[in-house]
Amino acid sequence: MMPQQMPSSFSHVSGLRVPLFVSGMLACLSLLLLSIGCSEKPQNPCDAIRCPLTAECFGGLCIPKCQGGQTRCDYVCVNTTTDKGHCGGCGQSCSGQQTCVNGSCVADCNVSQGLLRCGQQCVNPLSNGKHCGGCGKVCGQGKVCAQGKCSTSCPSGQAACDGSCVYLDRNNDHCGQCGKACNNSICQSGRCSASCPVQLKLCDRACVDTERDAKHCGQCGKACGPGQICTQGTCVCPDGETQCVSCQNLKMDPSACGACGNACPSSRVCSDGACVDSCPEGLTTCGQACADLMTNRYHCSQCGRKCPAPQVCLKGKCRCPLDMLICDGECIDPRTSSLHCGYCNEPCLRGLTCVGGVCKCPQGLTSCGQAGCVDIKTNANHCNGCNRGCKASEVCGDGICVTACKQGETLCGSSCVTVGSDNFHCTGCNKPCPTGTECKEGACKQPDTP
Repeated sequence: MMPQQMPSSFSHVSGLRVPLFVSGMLACLSLLLLSIGCSEKPQNPCDAIRCPLTAECFGGLCIPKCQGGQTRCDYVCVNTTTDKGHCGGCGQSCSGQQTCVNGSCVADCNVSQGLLRCGQQCVNPLSNGKHCGGCGKVCGQGKVCAQGKCSTSCPSGQAACDGSCVYLDRNNDHCGQCGKACNNSICQSGRCSASCPVQLKLCDRACVDTERDAKHCGQCGKACGPGQICTQGTCVCPDGETQCVSCQNLKMDPSACGACGNACPSSRVCSDGACVDSCPEGLTTCGQACADLMTNRYHCSQCGRKCPAPQVCLKGKCRCPLDMLICDGECIDPRTSSLHCGYCNEPCLRGLTCVGGVCKCPQGLTSCGQAGCVDIKTNANHCNGCNRGCKASEVCGDGICVTACKQGETLCGSSCVTVGSDNFHCTGCNKPCPTGTECKEGACKQPDTP
């Protein structure tokens, strides 16, 4: 009988002879590491952050909680039934001339100018024959809409087009005559023009100031984000606010007190950029913020009543800054606005610039009503004065109507000359040759020089 063999106390691991207890430890360690590697999850950046009651953690930052009816789109709380940038859902934006109503993009009607939204259109109920005095009120055959009532004729100066009374000199759909629409242009003096007054640009058939229009900031169709305003063609936060995840006031925002993302504990309030136990005397506690209700535009006269930028809070009322006016619901500077020069709805005509509240022409030009700025020294329709027209066979030279020059001649001042052979106008009008030279073939040469 063969003697019974004792079990070996060694094992082979990767060709090496190691004790069994070491082999077992290696196997257990491998299983442990495998288990950890498979079960480990990326760390949530919000796990170690405690936000105040009025805020929540998103992406590692404390940001204000969304209120009832709002939806979080990235870092911003929006109402998807009214927000142009997130209309009906996050990221679904409306065009520059649209607004968001009940989650759908519709025409943006300027109520302050008397426009009314009827379905998907903006109409003027004072002149629209299909919506005369209200949506769906159609004027019968042979009648037009005048001052919101169906009539047999239009007021003086207006024409009847498709049952509507319009001004043919300024209507984009009936420019100069009924049915002549201006596409990608505007109607000025009865003609479709692709140009706007100085400082304005043509965007969606309207002249806008891209230096300060939040819907067209810097360029057509470039809308500013929530809370931002347009200044010198750039979307920025209003004075007193800093761009964090949104525009925030670091002096009083409990979710960004003193610095972006620096949230105050729920038991403290934010006052002058610091988290404190209570508001100083004279200030009112609005949630976790301290505010002077007489001057604070975020809590003007009462907590939560915010004045829209650039309005300020003066004695508990939202007002424009002292050097600005409210025109069409916006604060404007009447000293420089080409749309509201000096007063609301007083636009500068083509070519004029608003300087000190007065529409002025550039130096050397004269303002001639609807014609805009003209050079009365050369303009045949305004020769030496507005509306002083020359005859059809004449041109305006140096403010004088003269007979049109023959072929090959050029009008220099009030005289017709042959540029290129005239010693006083050799290389162009009023460009004479030096003494001792003569003009030949458009060049000043020495006598007898070929």
